[in-house]
Formats: sequence, C-alpha cells, structure tokens
Amino acid sequence: MPKKGQVTVFIILGIVILSVGGLLLYLVQNTQKEKLRFEQAKVTLVESKAQAVQSLMENCLLEATERALLFISRQGGYVTTPEPYLEFSIFKIPYYFDEKKLSVPDKGVIERQLAQYIEEDVNLCIQQWPPSPWNITLEENPSAQVTISPATVFVLLYVPTTVTVGDSRVGLDRFQVKIPSTLGTALEVRDSFLAEQEKYPDMVPLSELIQLTEKNKLAVDLQNVESTVIYQLFELSELSEEKLSGETIKKPVLTFAIRYPWQETEGLGEEWEWEEE
Repeated sequence: MPKKGQVTVFIILGIVILSVGGLLLYLVQNTQKEKLRFEQAKVTLVESKAQAVQSLMENCLLEATERALLFISRQGGYVTTPEPYLEFSIFKIPYYFDEKKLSVPDKGVIERQLAQYIEEDVNLCIQQWPPSPWNITLEENPSAQVTISPATVFVLLYVPTTVTVGDSRVGLDRFQVKIPSTLGTALEVRDSFLAEQEKYPDMVPLSELIQLTEKNKLAVDLQNVESTVIYQLFELSELSEEKLSGETIKKPVLTFAIRYPWQETEGLGEEWEWEEE
C-alpha cells in the first residue's frame, strides 16, 4: 500500500511539473510573439514615417523643378545670365547673336544651371518643413542631376536622410521626378535657327524659323526692343492653358535675344506671333 501511495504522489508531481512547464513554455512563446509583434509594429511605424518624409522630399523636388524650368526659360537657360544680356522686366535675357554667334549654353550647361537652382530651392523647402515628432537627419546638402530629353526633364536628387522613431531608423537617399517639357526640343530648334542666322546675320530668317517651329509643334513670339529682337518659343498647348484676369498668360519654354545692325526693327511691327493652324 505504501508503495501505491508513493506512485500516486509521483504521478501527481509529474502532472504538476508538466503543467507548470507547459504554462512556462506558453508564457515564453507568447512573450516572444508579443515582442516580435511589437518590433514589427515599430518597423511599420518608422517605415510609414519614412514614406511621409519621401513624399515631403519629392513634393519639394517637384515644385523646385517646376520653378527652375519657369525661371531659366525666361533667361535663355541660365540661372545667372552672363554678359551680354538684355534686361527685360525682372529677367536678364542673354544675347545669343550680335553680328556673330555669341556664347550659347548647350544642353549640359543648362542641365547644370537647373541642378544649381533645384539644389538651392529644395534646401529652402526642407527648412520650411513643419516640426516633426520623429527625428529627421540630413547627412549632406541636396545634390541634383538633371537630364533634358526632347519631351521630358528628369531630375535625380541625392540627399542621404535618416528617419528615427524611438530606437528604430530607416535611411533614404535618392528621390526623383520626371516632368513633361519640350525644353529639349526647343534647344534643337534654337541650334538649327542660329545656324541659319549665321548665314544671314543682318536679317531674321523667317521662313526657316516658321518651318522649324511648326515641324516641332512649337510656336514662336517675336518682340522688338530697339535694334533687338526677343525670341520666345512655346509649346502650342501652352498658348491658351493659363489665364489671369481674362487674359492668356504664356509660359515660354525658351527665351533669347538677338541684336541686329539696324537702328529700328522696321517691318517687324510691335510683336509677331505664329501658331500652327
């Protein structure tokens, strides 16, 4: 009988030990799952904040690129226009031709000018971000690379950025935008036109200019300023796209000036415009 009692006690103890062990194993596994869920939640949280920073940066980049294109379009592709130039309103329009072809910015120069404007503008935009409850660290100043194609302008911005939430962090470094723009086409038209201008330095090669613009689905506006003619190239769709106070506001793709050896621009009138019919 005593032996039977001892066996019963051992069985009960075994059951208790197994139950306690099972409970401990459940608690450990449950704790590990909770910890894993917590870590995953932290990662999801910091990733969502990183996506918010990505959107902020890309919005800055988009607006900076649009402003850069608008500005350089009125200054012959320059942010800082070299001499000689014509001061017209608040802009400095470069002379591309004055009895002979002058310094004309090629596509590479204009890409670098755009990059310079974008870098400075993005930096200002970042400084205006609202206060954030999480930590955003920019390791370097913005660095932009611009590529002009016939129908688009592509910008790649490099800004090493770290987003920290608690003890979790995510790194971002590259941001990009692609904007529809016929700047590349306008530069090709400009180069072909200046080649014709060199053949006839004392006159405006009108027929060639009209053929070039119509062939490339552009429009051109000519305006007289004494012995200077200001040339502005437009996308045809831009001619009636924006209006202010009932008047059409034109957004040029490219603006430049040519000085002719005339006292007055007789025969040109005050302003000429062509557009595809």
